[in-house]
Amino acid sequence: MSEPRKEVQWFSEQMEAALKANDHKGGWYDCEEGWLLRRLSQELQELRQARTKGREAVIKECADIANFAMMIADNREKQWGYDERDKQPTPQEAR
Repeated sequence: MSEPRKEVQWFSEQMEAALKANDHKGGWYDCEEGWLLRRLSQELQELRQARTKGREAVIKECADIANFAMMIADNREKQWGYDERDKQPTPQEAR
């Protein structure tokens, strides 16, 4: 696989920073999809409000939206049995 675009790399770093800031919450592996979808919708509302608050607020909300979408996709990948991305154990297996 080729190197990600610099924009994708930068944004993934924003996503990771947001995830690390919330590590104390225990992850998304056991979250119901409906709850994740509601949180995604809430984050979209927060982005609409953040547009008047400046650059950092907008970036934070965009990363939050992307993270909830990633959580849904990641849980679905595991549900469908396609967690062969890196041949590494899933976070549940690593516990």
